[in-house]
Amino acid sequence: MLNAKTTLPLLLVNLLAVTADTSVNFKRKIHFGRPVVVSFNVDNPTTNDWIGIYRTNSKDSLSTNPVDTKLRYWAHTCSGVQELDQSSSCARPRTTGTVTFNGVDPTEEYWDQWPLNPRKYKVCLMRKTIDDNVEEGIELLADCVPLKINLGKKKKKKVANTAQVYALEPVVKYGVPFQVFFDSRFKVPNSWVGIYLPDNLKTEVMWVYTGCDNVLGDQELKPPDPTWVSSNDCLKKRKKGTVNFNATNTGRASQDWPLPEGEYVVRLEYLNNKPYWLNKQATTKLKVVA
Repeated sequence: MLNAKTTLPLLLVNLLAVTADTSVNFKRKIHFGRPVVVSFNVDNPTTNDWIGIYRTNSKDSLSTNPVDTKLRYWAHTCSGVQELDQSSSCARPRTTGTVTFNGVDPTEEYWDQWPLNPRKYKVCLMRKTIDDNVEEGIELLADCVPLKINLGKKKKKKVANTAQVYALEPVVKYGVPFQVFFDSRFKVPNSWVGIYLPDNLKTEVMWVYTGCDNVLGDQELKPPDPTWVSSNDCLKKRKKGTVNFNATNTGRASQDWPLPEGEYVVRLEYLNNKPYWLNKQATTKLKVVA
């Protein structure tokens, strides 16, 4: 029989000690565009353990298994990426280590692309499970931890008051390449210049990255597994300069080159995930004529 005065408290302490070994830790407030570096400890780890970044709000529970609801980014603890390379990094599970979310391929993206939009998130330590019927499941290994991506008042003011974007030639002929000048006032990976119809500012008809001057990005992935696929992220950052719109560097949009005749809105976009609420709009429209 257990001694209620001594044995039960001792068992409780031991249980808490085991639970405390499994956790994630990181800087809780991070500036927009900066990497998120998560350190982890896993008691009895497996190669199916992974870290996920989820969207959240003040009413969301940190102790409830989020499964894959609102999952934005994830990576295995054994490799730091989504792919499992069993011949090297994931040959053995890791008890401790770090996973860095920064947009560098191999990608950690799930629903969103890099960088994380300014808002609240939670970081969760998860595990893929397989039951006796070979059915897959997802287990939450420890309470999730809140994360906030901050934009900052100074950057908001820069976007509103001093950032600029405009077409160098406000009137261009159909099929003729054109350039757009931008001054974002601060550097952000995957920022871009979008061309919109005046009556639909939610969906761009054409665009290019400010840093790469294209739509394919700058990731050149050389993985150990040739089946891995490169992302289209552009991690090169430019604060000021010009981008080109022509037949060679556009695409991946609702409108292929050339831009049809008509009037368009030019916008400098800081966010790579919808809603695109942080932007600077040109004061003069772009007009394409015959």
